[in-house]
Amino acid sequence: MKLYLTAMLILTGITLGNAQDFTYGLKAGTNFTSGGQIRGISHKDEDTKEYVYFTGTSQAQSQTGYHGGGFLEMDFGDFFLRPEIIYTTLKTEFSFPAKNSVLTVKKLDLPLLLGYNFNKFAGLYAGPVYSPLFNSSLEDKQASNSGKDEVWNDKLNSPDLPVNLQLGLKSQLLGIGIDLRYEYNLSSSQPEEINMINSIGETIEGHVNKATLEDSNFNQLILSLSYDLSNLKNPNITGRKYSYSRRRRAR
Repeated sequence: MKLYLTAMLILTGITLGNAQDFTYGLKAGTNFTSGGQIRGISHKDEDTKEYVYFTGTSQAQSQTGYHGGGFLEMDFGDFFLRPEIIYTTLKTEFSFPAKNSVLTVKKLDLPLLLGYNFNKFAGLYAGPVYSPLFNSSLEDKQASNSGKDEVWNDKLNSPDLPVNLQLGLKSQLLGIGIDLRYEYNLSSSQPEEINMINSIGETIEGHVNKATLEDSNFNQLILSLSYDLSNLKNPNITGRKYSYSRRRRAR
């Protein structure tokens, strides 16, 4: 993370010093995830010799998450560089015979996007995003045993290298922007065995006991609204950038 942040700050500083125009502002919105599954592990009852726990596979079902943060966009003619810092919460739900469990993931997203403006109102972009996890939690998950102590794993199925790819479209008018992008997960992680508390009633048939959380690195569809704070200093502009070169000459 330190290497990515250092490179991002250096590139941003160099780019900002040579940019023709730039804007900065805040953004927030919703996100919808896909990917991930939980596979039940077989368990045979010693008395009946029958499998009494859930042994199937539950695919993740997307729930609405949210995000918020800030951006800086630097123009070079029709091209632009856009670093962002975003706090993101993802949610997915896993269906089981007894009851469902929701997986919540909280992370920091640091996109570095290169784009092209068709005109002063619309553009497209793509670039990498570094996404370190803060924590993740799964409903009805038991504490995992580590030696003599019971501990909670706060980073379930954590990726080896949390780097993803984003691509999308944006549009802006009078300082208000709308942004639709897709995030494709490039990272990989090892399956993680978990213990579940997932029971209703007196019987255990169909309930989840031990299971494996697989491929919980999610792809996202992200919808955002943004507000251009640089418009506060330039109330007469309509969708254009704040001119750094003109500001320097005015001094």
